[in-house]
Amino acid sequence: MSLQKPPYIWGKYDERDPSGMWIPTDDIPQYADDGQIVDKNGDPIVVGGAWKQVVVTAPQQDIDFTALDLNADVQYRIVLIHAANATDSQGIGLMYNGDTTAANYQHQYVQGSNTTVSAGRFSNAAIGLGGTPSGTNRTTQTNIVITKLSGKYPSAVSTAIGVVGSDILHKSTAHQWLSTANVTSIKLRHDNLFGVGSVARLYRD
Repeated sequence: MSLQKPPYIWGKYDERDPSGMWIPTDDIPQYADDGQIVDKNGDPIVVGGAWKQVVVTAPQQDIDFTALDLNADVQYRIVLIHAANATDSQGIGLMYNGDTTAANYQHQYVQGSNTTVSAGRFSNAAIGLGGTPSGTNRTTQTNIVITKLSGKYPSAVSTAIGVVGSDILHKSTAHQWLSTANVTSIKLRHDNLFGVGSVARLYRD
């Protein structure tokens, strides 16, 4: 996809100026020749400024992002919003490169429910909250930041808002994959199923 002149400058054309003056900037997308909005690498941007997006149209266990290069990109952000499930005791797993072996991951969490706080450390890929009782107007939201330096383990931190019974719940998690391999794909796996209408967006910072 070719970019408008001047090439490879992060910015936009000032639509108020009939001469088409170019305004360089570091914080907004530029436009391709076909009018599609692209990021500074020339890749299309989907709704909400995300690089990739998955919308669940039928219940499914996994949400996958592929064709990644975390060694080069250094950081990804994922915003996951998912709809009601049958119970409030489900969880979400964050896995890389198709590796679903629990022992290859570690996570530490702190969770708050009203005045009750709990914490724990486990050898599995858990990252967020997966359950929202059916029949409520609540959704469960997990925000994840993933970083990696070449030759090092990828690290992720998340904060999640969920529901226990009819009350709000908060959980923070630190997560690592015990591998130095480059991350080329990301899998979000629900203990049960992601409900219809769930959305996952991946941002490349």
